[in-house]
Formats: sequence, structure tokens, C-alpha cells
Amino acid sequence: MVSIEDASTGMDCVTYGRLAPRCEFGWFPCLAFTVNYTPKRATLARGTYWNPTRASSYFCQSAWRRRKFAGKRDPNQTSRLERSKIRCSAIDWSDLFHQETVVYEESTPLCVVQVPTSPIPGQKTGTSGIRKRTREVTQTPNFFENWFQSLFDVLVERYGRTCLNRATLVVGGDGREGNQAALRTLLRIAAANSLQRLIVLGPDAIATTPAISAAIRAAGALGGIALTASHNPGGVDGDWGVKYNMENGGPAPDSFTSLIYERTLTISRYLEVEASDPEALCGRDGFDGVNFKRIQTVHRFRILPEGARDALQSPNPDRLPHSDGGRTFEIHLVDATATYVELMEGIFHFERLRALLRLPNFNMVYDAMYGSTGPFAFMIFGEKLGYWEYPWFRRGQYLPDFGGVHPEPNLENLADLVAEFFSDEDSPDFGAASDADGDRYLILGRKFVVQPSDSLAIMLDYALRPDFAAYCRFDGGLIRGVARSMPTSSAVDVVASRHNIRCYETPTGWKYFCNLLDAGLVSLCGEESCGAGGAHIREKDGLWAILFWLSILAYHNLQVAPGSKSTSVEDIVRAHWAHYGRNYYERWDFHGIERTTAERWMRNLERSVEGGEILSLRIDGPQLYAADVFHYQDPVDGSWARNQGVRLFFSSDRRMRAVLRLSGTSSADATLRVYLEKYVAPNDGDVQAVGELASSFVADIGRAALLYCGIVSELGRERPDLRA
Repeated sequence: MVSIEDASTGMDCVTYGRLAPRCEFGWFPCLAFTVNYTPKRATLARGTYWNPTRASSYFCQSAWRRRKFAGKRDPNQTSRLERSKIRCSAIDWSDLFHQETVVYEESTPLCVVQVPTSPIPGQKTGTSGIRKRTREVTQTPNFFENWFQSLFDVLVERYGRTCLNRATLVVGGDGREGNQAALRTLLRIAAANSLQRLIVLGPDAIATTPAISAAIRAAGALGGIALTASHNPGGVDGDWGVKYNMENGGPAPDSFTSLIYERTLTISRYLEVEASDPEALCGRDGFDGVNFKRIQTVHRFRILPEGARDALQSPNPDRLPHSDGGRTFEIHLVDATATYVELMEGIFHFERLRALLRLPNFNMVYDAMYGSTGPFAFMIFGEKLGYWEYPWFRRGQYLPDFGGVHPEPNLENLADLVAEFFSDEDSPDFGAASDADGDRYLILGRKFVVQPSDSLAIMLDYALRPDFAAYCRFDGGLIRGVARSMPTSSAVDVVASRHNIRCYETPTGWKYFCNLLDAGLVSLCGEESCGAGGAHIREKDGLWAILFWLSILAYHNLQVAPGSKSTSVEDIVRAHWAHYGRNYYERWDFHGIERTTAERWMRNLERSVEGGEILSLRIDGPQLYAADVFHYQDPVDGSWARNQGVRLFFSSDRRMRAVLRLSGTSSADATLRVYLEKYVAPNDGDVQAVGELASSFVADIGRAALLYCGIVSELGRERPDLRA
């Protein structure tokens, strides 16, 4: 970025040239313009940029500098469209967000061809989709083709080809390395397998997982494909992932993903399309003319059946195998933020949030971690809520490698942000961060970090308050129940019990919440791994949780008299502990365990627990009172999920426990997670202990778990690689 003085005005302007791969500003590859800026509105002075779908995001950095940049617009200049490039001058930004849909008809028909292939081992879905090393995926021939074809084979078996001919699928992703190649492959496979319509959220198929779920539900789609490995590292040396979401917008259940995996083991061919004319401008597969940066466009193709290409090249090309001349396949390039932001406006009272952000003593920071939430956060906090204070927006550009950082919102990966909040200088009042695909979050206050399990309990507490409905329209104002994953602390159970609300305990994985949500049994769900969500979609939703917390702060602070002390994030959490008690909680992660060794160790541990041998062991420290292997039966459809983790209880009231499970989101070696918890009632003296002492309350439980389960003797691990 270069700051210059505009000769026409004598005022500072900002000129952006071609963006570097890791430039902080914006997220489009080609840009050059000057800009005038006011806090609520920005207009383009002059310049050239490509495919202006979310161009206003370029201006937030100039706003952060607390300057107003100005330049005169030339009233004699007019905008004109020049093929895929748009040269603009004096364009109001509202024109960019309310474009008319343009339909392109491809004149060259595409022909279905059958390509032989063979099974690729290891295409099994884990806790949430497939997670593989990017190099393995991109360097393995037909990896994308095999999995996508297996998916469509299962869809045909489940719904029938006639249904697929009228069906719509949604696709989006977190922008990581490998997604563009996967998207291009998906277009070929989807067109060949009779799909009628594919909605690509964009630009560039960039969308958060919550936005994909919202789009599926809004469009009445058959399902959706999320090109994401969630919080896993990105880049060439990182991970790539994909998962399928059902028509309710939620992750596919085990019964569905097992069918895909079984199909990958026997696949012998895949279908794709090719242009009927090899010399056509649309390219070999017919999709060269699709510009994924340009939203509000529809591309329509004519798909001819198998054998049509040979018929077209015959002496009588008009004699096609089917008299109807083929079918139609459409690609709809849609603004990823539109449906999601509208959904958030319907849940939260944006006027009250805007009033909170305008308070003179309130400052916030948001860190997108170079993931897909950047455009969504900018649209909500900047465009909708009008917050332009310095420097609220961090790492907002989405990058294929996430800037070389691990895009999981925890204290280790957000060390700079945490240090800023714990500094002696005037730190921000509220901070938040989201992971790569926007379904996880972390909340920070001044010299305070909110534990995700506590956050879920606090959300339930406020959702149950009648006067909080003026700030958050929560599931029609009725809280039907709450659900948490088994490793999540029981803090939310305490709140639910106090209010006679049913609390469900499920295995790890958001898919286990979906049946409960669809059946109307719960209104709020959460996981210890920084995930929470409501009934508005069928995924955990980081930005939703952040807006929920801002609504809680607005609930307390909008009525404060001038000069009075405002309520902070820490005040809210400590008041909750004083009323409900505190669940001291910590997670220990042991990374890089050889997968076969880890799985063998876990099977042995499960046998020891179910056989009762573990209870006969004696160690120095807390003694084991009870132990079990967690099995879950879905209360809606009766299905079972077995062997979902081992639970160790160190007191008769089960207030002290350890949970052990192998992570299902690792792409290579296994990760062992040990969850430690100790509940202290509000009348016990330690409930107001500072947050840094939480680890000391559970350290003895952790040491006992290591000894009881043989983590030291059998796995050779004496201390965790990460404490969260």
C-alpha cells in the first residue's frame, strides 16, 4: 500500500496496486484505484478492478487508520462493461451489491463420457467429512473424481435419477489449497450425473460452513458440498477436506457417509462431460467461460447423453441417441453473504447492536484468521452495523494457506491477539475470532478469555430470560431443550437443571445434533471445541455465537447511565459462576501418535473399562470411582453410535471426571484428547478463583488419567503437546 497526496484535492488518498499473495488488504488478485471514504459510505473515485463482487472490503483498512480519504469524482465519466472486465468510475457501492442476474447460454453442447477408474484406499469419512493431506489429494489421480462420483451414485440410489434431474445442490468452501481443482472436477461430475442446478456460493466459491447450511435450507436444495477441512491447517503442506450436507443443511449422518465409503471401495468408472467440439472456446470440459469471481450470473449448458459425441462426429450429426436433444445443466453464481446476513438480521436486533458499537467506551476486535469469514464479518460489522473503529478487522483476506497459521481459534494460534487483550495498555473491550470455515469461535474480554463450555451455559441462561428476547429472537422465543457433546463440560447441564430444561449428551460431531433440532427437541447446541449453534441452521455457527455475545453486552450496557461502570465480558462470566457454580475444565492434546498404535491402545482401554479391570488399579492420587465406554442411541430414530470415548469418574457425584477419545479430524497421525473437569458449587470458596488457576484444579485428575489408562507406560507420553 502506498499513501499519496491527490493533486486535485490536496488530501491524502490510498492507492492499491497488484496485491501480494499475503497482503492484508482485501481479497481480490487485481486492483488499482483511489478512494474517498466516509464512515458510513464509500464511493469509487476512479480506477480499474476485475469482477467487483465484494469490492468494498478493500476499504476497511483505510478506515482503520482513522482518516477520511477524499478524491473528486468526475461527473463526466460513465461506467461501461468490457467483456469480463468492468472499468468503473463514480459507481455507488450499492450498485455492486444489488446487481441484476445475467444469464449466459453456452452454444457448444457438452457430451457425457465414461472414464474407467479404480478404488483409492482411505476415502473414509471421519467425524465431519474427509480430511487428507493436500499433497496426497492433489497428487493422487482421480481422487476428486472417485469421491464425487461415489457421492452421486449414492444420491441416485437414494432419490432416483428422475429426482436428481430436478434437483439443486449448493457448493462452497473455505478457500484452501486444492478447492479450485476440486470445484472444477465437481462441475464435470455433476453435469454428467443428471444434476439440474448447482449453486456456487461466491465469489470464488468462498463461503463459511454456516452460510452453506443456510443456503441449502433457503434454496430447498437436495443438499450441499462443503470444500473444507474446517480448522485444520491449509496450504500445499496442510490439509484438504470435503463433506456432504443433507437437505436439512446438516452434516450427513453415519448411515449416509458409510454408503459413500462403500461405493469408493468398488468404483470402476466415473462420468464427466466434455465439449462436443474440441476446438470450442469453452474449453475441453466446457467450463472455461465460467468466471467464479462474478456473482449474480447463471451459466446454462446443454448436456448430451453418452454416445452423443460419436453421433455428432458421424456423417449425419443430427441423429442423436435421444430425440429431445439433451437436457439442461445450470451453474448459479450467488453472493455467499446475502442469505446468511439476512438470516442474522432476522435473529438479532441490529439497531441495538449498532447502538452498542457506537458507545464511546466500547471497542472490539475481530480476527478472521485468513479464513472464509472475512467477507461475512465485514458485511455484518462494517456495512450493516457501521463499525469502523481502528483496527477492528484482523486477517480478513482469505488465503489458500491461511497465512501459514493454524486457523483454529485457540490461545496458542491467537497468541498476538491474546497478548493484546492482556497487555497493560488500554486493551479492547471485546474480541472474537473464527476458524477457517467460520463454524468455530472464541470470545475474549479485557484480560479474560471465555471457556467455550462456559460460553454455552451462559448463552442458555440468557436465552431463557424473557427480557432478552428484545435483543435476540431465539427460536421463536421458546427454548425446547439443549444438547452438548459428551466431552463438553456439564456447565450447561447445571443451567438446564435449574430451569427444568432437558439436556441431551451426544457424541462429538454436529451431525448428532441435527435429528434433535429437526424433531424440535432442542434449541441450542454446543461443543467444547469452540462450537455453538441454534435452530436457525444445522451447523455450528461462529459469527452467530459472536453476535449472541454482543447482544448480551448490549443487554447490560445500553441502559447504563453516562459515567457509570459498564459490564464487561469478565463481569458476565463471574456473575454466572457466582450463581451457578463453576466447572473447571481443561483439554490435553497428545499429537502425532501413530494411528495404528493409537487405535490398538484405545481398543485395549475399552476392554479394560468394560471388563472392570481398570477399577482394580491403585495409584497415588484421586481414586477411580466409576468408568464406562460411551454409547449413544439417537432418541429420534433409534440409531446407535458406539465406542465414542471412555469416561472416568473420580467422585460418586460425577463432579470430577476425565474423558478420553481419539480425534476424528486429524488427516495423518492420530491425536488423543483428554478432557478434564471438576465442578465447584457456588457456595464453595474457590468459585471466584481467577481463570489462570483452572489448570491447577484439574491437574491431579489429569495425572491420574495418564496412569490409569497407560498413556505413560504404553504410549510413552508424560505431558500433553497442547493444553486448551
